[in-house]
Amino acid sequence: MYGTYFDVFYLKYGIGNNLDFHRAGFDFRKFVPIKFAEDYSVTFAFRLYNENTFGGSVPDYLKSTLGYGNYVRGYKDYLFKGENLFLFQSEFRIPVIKTFFVEGRKHPIIKSLPVFKDFNYQYGLYATLFYDLGGITSNNEQKPYSNIPFKNGYGIGLNALLPFNFVARLDFVFRQGISEFIKRFAFELESSF
Repeated sequence: MYGTYFDVFYLKYGIGNNLDFHRAGFDFRKFVPIKFAEDYSVTFAFRLYNENTFGGSVPDYLKSTLGYGNYVRGYKDYLFKGENLFLFQSEFRIPVIKTFFVEGRKHPIIKSLPVFKDFNYQYGLYATLFYDLGGITSNNEQKPYSNIPFKNGYGIGLNALLPFNFVARLDFVFRQGISEFIKRFAFELESSF
């Protein structure tokens, strides 16, 4: 609910002339609590993610993907491939049930299990307002960075904090289709952001 995460990466793929390229990027996440009272705050969280591929032709199975773990909410069932990926995710996290911990020895279900009773278990429930924006381009395009086809999604949701750092997310997502406004529910058991 607060803090900063920053990861920079560089990968070189190469086994000769047929497969030789580089991929570099970063993943930056920031969580900023906004205090409304002494014991009540809302968290504004955002994520910037970028991948750039250069130096040679990239086979289809090694292309960057906007989908799977890095996706725009509203496009979870879609997969977009290319060499250059841009993703921005943001949300307000509003506490419904603040995060709390239960000792395994006092947990009604786990207290009789030999190994698991020695752990503490985290629970909580947060309402969210979110907006995501992402795009992917190919190096084959004449100007790959100037005309990125961005996708966006926004909506409201509930995040349930579960033991062992699992987050169950139920979102009501909106996005603009080709000729219609699309609304849908999305469920995910382990969210990356």
